Amino acid sequence: MTDSAKLDLILSQLSNMATKDDFHSLDNKVTALDNKVETLGDKVDVLDNKVDTLDNKVETLDNKVVDLDNKVETL
Repeated sequence: MTDSAKLDLILSQLSNMATKDDFHSLDNKVTALDNKVETLGDKVDVLDNKVDTLDNKVETLDNKVVDLDNKVETL
């Protein structure tokens, strides 16, 4: 193998290594974004549960108002 061919091979390998480093960097960024999306999903679930709780409280209050209206009518 000539010196030129060896140099080309070494440069090719170095180029591939940089590509692998770039890939790992991008992979880490994608993983970080996936984690953020999962965290946001968890926060949305918590908010959904709070909305459900508030809906239940409103329904309970509505029922109490109906009960009070019925009592007023009875009086």
